[in-house]
Amino acid sequence: MDDDMTQATLRLRHRPGVRDTRARNGDASHIRASVGDSVAPAPLNGCQTGGGAYPTPSRPARGSQNVERDALLSLSVPRTPAPASRRRPPHRRRVLAQRARAACFALACAGCSMIDRPPATPASIAADGAASDAAYRATIDSAIDRLAARAIARGDRTLDLLLLSGGGQNGAYGAGFLRGWHERADHPMPRFDLVTGISTGAIQAPFAVLGTTAALDTLRGLYLAAAEGFAPTFDWLFWLRRTGGLVDATRFHRTIRHEFNPAMAAALREEFAGGRQLLMLTTDQDLGVGHVWDIAHELSTGSMTGNATGRTPGVATSITTGNTAGTITGSATSSSASAADSAALDRVRSIVLASSAIPAIFPPIVLDGHVHTDGGSTSNLLTLFTETDWRALADRLRARGLSLGTRDTLYVHLWIVMNTWTQARPVVINPASRGAIRVRNGELMLLLQQPQLLTAEETLVHAVNADVPGLRLTMRYTAVPSSLASEPGADALFAHAWMRRLDSLGEARALGATPWDTASLSPYLRPPT
Repeated sequence: MDDDMTQATLRLRHRPGVRDTRARNGDASHIRASVGDSVAPAPLNGCQTGGGAYPTPSRPARGSQNVERDALLSLSVPRTPAPASRRRPPHRRRVLAQRARAACFALACAGCSMIDRPPATPASIAADGAASDAAYRATIDSAIDRLAARAIARGDRTLDLLLLSGGGQNGAYGAGFLRGWHERADHPMPRFDLVTGISTGAIQAPFAVLGTTAALDTLRGLYLAAAEGFAPTFDWLFWLRRTGGLVDATRFHRTIRHEFNPAMAAALREEFAGGRQLLMLTTDQDLGVGHVWDIAHELSTGSMTGNATGRTPGVATSITTGNTAGTITGSATSSSASAADSAALDRVRSIVLASSAIPAIFPPIVLDGHVHTDGGSTSNLLTLFTETDWRALADRLRARGLSLGTRDTLYVHLWIVMNTWTQARPVVINPASRGAIRVRNGELMLLLQQPQLLTAEETLVHAVNADVPGLRLTMRYTAVPSSLASEPGADALFAHAWMRRLDSLGEARALGATPWDTASLSPYLRPPT
């Protein structure tokens, strides 16, 4: 009895406010005789609720404080189950439980993986525009100065510039082309004085600056092993992580960290000490402009202490990176040169990751308080100089003693590797499908830029040759054949067989009789077949 009363008491305590209509209606025959207080009788007809009888436990008359009687009243009521219409279906209970577990998991995961940025307002971002403009101009002026010094140091009145485009997995073509070009017995690959890279071209660029067989073999191996090595995977928890992307780029970040190592940084510093240059492009999503990064400057010891990119001396710089979110900090007061070098290398890695971060697919990178993504959103080719800049180069060379335009001529070779095709494939579009038209439009907005970029650079070459005495520019380009865009493998992401084919094609073209394309390109004409 004591146990029964205890359980009944607990039931009453967990069902506050439930009344027994039988007690109010006069039937007390169900109450045990041992209960001393009088109770109004109540019939056993239950309470009509929602169209069905819902029996409720009895309750003593108002004012009663007898706990034992309360318990006995509860025990005396038959424990009939609620009608099916009132019970929650088992499958619904399971769904609710699963949702509860998912919510708890979300709370546990969201805080550790979500990309973050320093506080900012539209006004503060707009105010950064002047510093960004000044940084860009300083970077270009510095590049011109070093090219002038490099031209004097070479002594052969020649400069070689390599421009590497974006193109994702199609970068396998460029990697194979550079390796084959390096192996040519006649007209071998020169040692480039300046290399620019965007997206997949930013990954290739440091290896091209080094230009050794080992460096180019490593680059080639990266693309050939991409499917198993560094290709991103779909992030099924992107809605929880909120990294700004749809893929888990952990493997990609790990590969960049492994390949862009202290040994590579030391080798690059040696090349930079000789006047060679490496520049990369990212897109500043906040300011809506491209940002040119001078890797020689970024890798210089203590570069974390402030430079032309707008960093303030003595103030730590935070870098946040997608799925592998973290903060890398450097300080002007650091007494450890190795720590400064490590911070500078980490920063360069983040620039490479940002330059290749396809917007809304890869997690973006936060640099100097701004969100940066793929440089291809700005331009798929970092051409760098305008006619005014080339004229400034000629003036600096004259200031260094060259008689440009009278006795001396500087020959500048522009070598361009397009890691993509320059024309879209022909397709049959369903005019009633908004999705198909949207996808096609995005493809055309990117690919129709390619012939325009090359045509604009070719026009600039002719203008400089005509208007800047003493400079003679030439331009050569190679691109993935547009006919390959219609092949099945072209749509696969980091497909091993496709990338191996592009690598072999690039190498064969570089070693062949016609490594460079000669066709004039136009966004209004189909390429010749």
